[in-house]
Amino acid sequence: MSAEAQAKVITEEELLNDLEKVREEMWNDSHQVEH
Repeated sequence: MSAEAQAKVITEEELLNDLEKVREEMWNDSHQVEH
């Protein structure tokens, strides 16, 4: 695996992790508003 391809994979994983965090935060925010 080339360094470039590896870097791309890492970036995609980081983006997915960021998306999950944002989703959790949005879910928590909307959940708190309801209660």
